[in-house]
Amino acid sequence: MVSFVKFDQEIKNKIDLNSVPKLVVAFYHCWYGTPSGPRGKWEHWNHPVFDNATPKQKQILASMNELRFKLNREEILEAEFAEKIKILQKEGEKVIPVHDPEKIIGPEERRDIGAAHYPLIGLYDSTDPDLLKYHIKLAESAGVDVLAFNWWGQGDITDVSLKTFCEVAEEINTRVKATALIDGYCWHGGYPLRKSIEMFSYFLENYRDRKSFLHLKDLPVIMFYQARVYSPDQWRNIRLELRRKGLDGVFLGGECFEDQYSPVFEGIQYYSPLSVRPFSENRLREEYARSAMICKNNGLIVGLAVMPGYDDRQVRFPGTVVARRNGECYHMTWRVAMEQNPNWIMICSWNEWHEGSEIEPSVEYGDYYIRLTREYADKFKGLLKLKS
Repeated sequence: MVSFVKFDQEIKNKIDLNSVPKLVVAFYHCWYGTPSGPRGKWEHWNHPVFDNATPKQKQILASMNELRFKLNREEILEAEFAEKIKILQKEGEKVIPVHDPEKIIGPEERRDIGAAHYPLIGLYDSTDPDLLKYHIKLAESAGVDVLAFNWWGQGDITDVSLKTFCEVAEEINTRVKATALIDGYCWHGGYPLRKSIEMFSYFLENYRDRKSFLHLKDLPVIMFYQARVYSPDQWRNIRLELRRKGLDGVFLGGECFEDQYSPVFEGIQYYSPLSVRPFSENRLREEYARSAMICKNNGLIVGLAVMPGYDDRQVRFPGTVVARRNGECYHMTWRVAMEQNPNWIMICSWNEWHEGSEIEPSVEYGDYYIRLTREYADKFKGLLKLKS
């Protein structure tokens, strides 16, 4: 068995936490497409509505998930997987309702989309350079330092969006940087290590040298969603193989606040406060204190999450709701997170419209959460005192 000390010597890059800047990071969902945008079709605005209480739908979704598990375990070939998934999707069209943005609904006469709220600027395409310029300027005004792109792999819309962001950001010379929350590899039991290594290698080869990408010690900063899908030994093997290829970075593991993961990551971060259940101020305070202590004891960067609220009832039934309460949810999560003096605040989210956690301006809330973010961001970075 490899000791933790040996892990440290072989795997981790030494980070002087005193030199790590205070950063406000917003999780950025870059998977939206429109017929009038570069994608030329609706993507994600036309989200299905998943209802596990419906027997037929539950059966179809379970069959799809089992196929994904088998693919990840390499028990079936990709061609067979694609063929069987296509059959299930055809069945699903009869019982799984899908939002139709071509349809105008309600007294407000808005498009039918899979979202709790409605974007103030209307529906947009995540690969549109003008949209990305707008979001960059908005992030600057909100005091957001980094947009963490939810990234799903080579050739995916999220890959196209991130590449476009890098080009735009470098063109306009913004201070807002990009990083990635690498997703997808961790679902349905996790990819085989070989496949994940290929995925991570592609990412590093394509983004590590971008001027618009977040770096520490000249190394790109990358986050991994739900990192506990792999054991510390597996992460060790991943990092050793990447390093053998000349690829390295500052890696933050998502939601793995345990001592055993400290030897293989330079930091640990939350995606959402809802990772803490049951969700309440006292419970969040208790868990954030525990998480921050683990990071402090192990010399790790710590990222604690804040959110304005949550409502996924437009894409899941019956769904989950955490009320915004006129901003009190946002106030509370910022307050509890800042008590632990984390290195980074992680905003869940910039624009996860499906789950109603966005701070991007909406028809319902205007720019209230952008203005509130600026106030808290300045306080967190020591630029002003908050009003009582």
